[in-house]
Amino acid sequence: MWINAASIYPHNHRVSIVFVIKRKITFQMLTILKNIHFTRLVKAGSSLKEFNFRKLGYANVPTFHVDVTDERANRIVFTMQKLEGSWIMTPLDLPKWIKEVCTSLNQILEETNKNEDEAETTVEI
Repeated sequence: MWINAASIYPHNHRVSIVFVIKRKITFQMLTILKNIHFTRLVKAGSSLKEFNFRKLGYANVPTFHVDVTDERANRIVFTMQKLEGSWIMTPLDLPKWIKEVCTSLNQILEETNKNEDEAETTVEI
């Protein structure tokens, strides 16, 4: 004696199973931040000083870490942030010869920041 599915399950004798595979496609944007660091010679006082700049990529506003050595080879470290369209030095108790070259440093950072905005890369994955 053979038993068929219709006799056991009379209400389900035509069961079809449909598998629906739904694949959610999302596009994520991957932004590549370049490590930007450079050195510029600036005349400060009576001599040329080497200013080292490094961009902080994690900051919300454009921020550069700047360091320079004085006449006694002491390293002076400060940051420059672009707030409301102008570059601000922090801390404010910097030597006078650094404050005198502030406009030169502003020009250097404006030029670099403009070039960097053009070179920023976004990749769609």
